[in-house]
Amino acid sequence: KRQGDMFEWNPGGIPYPIKWGDTLGIISNKVYGTPKKWRGIWRYNKPMIKDPNKIYAGFTLYYLEDGREVASP
Repeated sequence: KRQGDMFEWNPGGIPYPIKWGDTLGIISNKVYGTPKKWRGIWRYNKPMIKDPNKIYAGFTLYYLEDGREVASP
């Protein structure tokens, strides 16, 4: 990006405020009933989550209600 470009991200879906101790697997289990859909949550939030092993309490991520995969651009 060039200096001065603004980061813009307008996610859809349901917001989930990340809590201390959460991992993408834990969040997936909470919202979908299985830890196996963590990759979909990561892909959907990739503009904000560069490393799926590093998420931070206090940030908000988004997920789709039905857990379907989102096509990558």
